[in-house]
Parts: sequence; structure tokens; C-alpha cells
Amino acid sequence: MNIFTRKLSASTGWKRINVVETATAWDLIHTWPTEDNEVHKIYLFADNTKDTAVVLSIEFWDAVKPIEVSLAANSWPTLVVPWLVLEDASTAYTVKAFADTTEVVNISWYVEAEVA
Repeated sequence: MNIFTRKLSASTGWKRINVVETATAWDLIHTWPTEDNEVHKIYLFADNTKDTAVVLSIEFWDAVKPIEVSLAANSWPTLVVPWLVLEDASTAYTVKAFADTTEVVNISWYVEAEVA
């Protein structure tokens, strides 16, 4: 099995993803692998550039039950998804996010991809 690092699919040139959406529209973070025998393990960090706390919602495949994380004011990158395994699927599921305040939360880090 080959293991290598990939950027989050919604990231441009390994840059952080700025969360713009503040409601159910969601910002794309990453798309599930659809290739045979490919597994993605994602690690997500989020930071808050605002001087008050912000709530970040992350949706993996079920918009009805997203996880919610409170980010402290002016926070450094904080681990919000420590290790989520996404296996190959016939449908390109997505990981999405929104925050209760626009353009103050950034999501970063990487994907560890395993290909058999």
C-alpha cells in the first residue's frame, strides 16, 4: 500500500480554506475518493480571526447532524477533526462547513491518502 499526502480538495495550492457561508449553503472542504482501493484520512484544523468566539459546523455526509465546534476568540489553529477515514465510494460525498460569522474561520491541514 502506498501512502502519500494530498491537500484538501477545496484548497488552492495548499492554502487555508476561508469559511464564508453562515447557514445551510456550506463551503466545500473535501470530496470523498471515488477511485477503487483508495482511502483518505483527513485531519482538519480551524482558526478564528475574530475577537469573539465563533461556532463552526462541519458536515460529513449528513447535513441534519453536523458536528459543531466552538472556536475561542483570536484562536490559533485548533484540531477539530483528528482523523476521519473516508473510503472509496460510488458517490463523491463531501465534507463541508459553515460558521456563525462569515470570513473569520479558516480550515487547513491535509489528507493522508492510501492507495492499494
